[in-house]
Amino acid sequence: SLLPAIVELAEDPKWRVRLAIIEHMPLLAEQLGVEFFDEKLNGLCMSWLIDGVFAIRSAATKNLKHLVSVFGMDWAQVCRMGERKSSDGYTETPLPLTPFQGTAC
Repeated sequence: SLLPAIVELAEDPKWRVRLAIIEHMPLLAEQLGVEFFDEKLNGLCMSWLIDGVFAIRSAATKNLKHLVSVFGMDWAQVCRMGERKSSDGYTETPLPLTPFQGTAC
């Protein structure tokens, strides 16, 4: 299975390595299907939205747009970012992906 390698590269300290994984995620998601993606990779994709590097956050939003085109609007409406504690102690609340509703995929 390639999943452990994908996860390891997706969390690499070098942002360009993470960026390369993000750019391939829609194709991978399409091949794996929505159930497998949601179970194994969705959390990883959501974590990129709060990455410390702007290029990663920007690519993550583009990635989500592509994922919506692969999985459909119903997927986006139920997909949420889990609640997280940030390093400064604030709680980040769940983020529904409804802003993509007006986007042409």
